[in-house]
Amino acid sequence: MNDNNLYQNIFIGRQPIFDRELKLFGYEILFRDANIETANVLDGDVATSKVIIDGLAIAQKGVKKDVKFFVNFTYNSLISGIPSLLPKENIVIEILEDVIIDRKILKMCIELKKKGYLLALDDYVGQITNEKLFKLVDFVKIDVLDMDFDILKKLINYIKKVNSKIKILIEKVENSTVFNVAKGFGGDYFQGFFFKSQK
Repeated sequence: MNDNNLYQNIFIGRQPIFDRELKLFGYEILFRDANIETANVLDGDVATSKVIIDGLAIAQKGVKKDVKFFVNFTYNSLISGIPSLLPKENIVIEILEDVIIDRKILKMCIELKKKGYLLALDDYVGQITNEKLFKLVDFVKIDVLDMDFDILKKLINYIKKVNSKIKILIEKVENSTVFNVAKGFGGDYFQGFFFKSQK
């Protein structure tokens, strides 16, 4: 792969995240290939590096200082210490759903927490039951696309039982029904196409 071509064909996107009152809480930083409309991440480590190097400064322009930026991290980028390069004041380190939660990852999460970073677990649908991780993260993002409401309720109850301080971020919210139900179950923050008209 030609690095020059890769650098020329990358866009950085921001997907807004809202609180229960539909006030802007933050953005997820998204990696995009300029040639297509959806994400095409052939190399997650390259994508993460590009977000850090090129995207964050651009994404933060014109945004209030208290707004949080969620940045995705792969296994390799986590254990290599890349998250420590980012300012801890407004960055949320997002652990991708395919990251294997082993001793190295848990150790890195502990170190990042000691430094004052916020951590999020991405795309949770019940696949991870490592309670040590749940006691470290500040946010759990639940992907509700095509999810049964009973399962959603059980997931939220389980997470809150393990760590009552965790904030639940509901993602892939497509309509008002999902928003209202998830909010009623205890969702704290929300993102998805339903909010595309929100400022």
